Amino acid sequence: MLNLGLAVALIGMLSFAVSDTFAKSVSVRWGNKRATFALLVLSVLPMVISIPFLGLGGLDGFAIGISALSGVFYMLAYLLMYKSLETEQVANTISLSGIEYAIIALFGILILGEGVTKLDVLCFAGIFIGIFFVTTTAKFRFNRNYFPALLGMVFFGGTYILLDYVSKGSGGLLALLLVNRIVAITLMALYLRIAPERRRIVKNRKTFSMWDSTLMFAVFTGILNGMGAISLLALALLNFVAVGSVIVAAEAAVVIFLGYLIYKEKFERRQIIGFVLLSACVMVLSVL
Repeated sequence: MLNLGLAVALIGMLSFAVSDTFAKSVSVRWGNKRATFALLVLSVLPMVISIPFLGLGGLDGFAIGISALSGVFYMLAYLLMYKSLETEQVANTISLSGIEYAIIALFGILILGEGVTKLDVLCFAGIFIGIFFVTTTAKFRFNRNYFPALLGMVFFGGTYILLDYVSKGSGGLLALLLVNRIVAITLMALYLRIAPERRRIVKNRKTFSMWDSTLMFAVFTGILNGMGAISLLALALLNFVAVGSVIVAAEAAVVIFLGYLIYKEKFERRQIIGFVLLSACVMVLSVL
């Protein structure tokens, strides 16, 4: 019989993987601003539906403030990542999530005083070497189009550091996520108002020939993102974080496969080496 914690972890991993894969099509056709706004709004739906099952919980002023700040980071993270997705391969872009895990691990070491092993150091080095292989051209020149995604992964790391920090003293984990999303949605709406998306909505069937409606992808992207976030919350409730986090960290490997299968993305040998190195180091860090 399938372990409940394992099932939830698999749901979370697959939810994030499919959501991020579909995001490529939405970003290309709608632009990163519209894509980010759609994701944030639709991700709230699964959270609201889950309230009767998981409970909302209460928050004090400090928790609300930290959650609100995490919402700012979350909005910036997706806005930047989707900017890279407009022009670059989804596999290369999402594989950069190794930065996020490295930042979280460094936070635990430098700020929380957690011990560091030689294996940790090797994983950090492996992540940055892998990133170098993934983001450089054939002549090993940095592809500037990946810079927004690199910066976005830094903000993702900051988001989860803030949420992890405040959740330890709060009983309202789902409430934390909702505050995060509400702030992110509000700021994104204001940003769209001040600086509207200039690019026209592109209807290019070659980008994703299996489907006709980008709206469908936007809906899937947002709802699956919300499901992934809830799955991470459920892992803590099921005391399955250690093993579950490793499974969720395998998202990048699934996205690479889906990018090849759906978008017919092409990879060079050095990029494959980078993918393998990144995935292995992230999964090892997740275990530690």
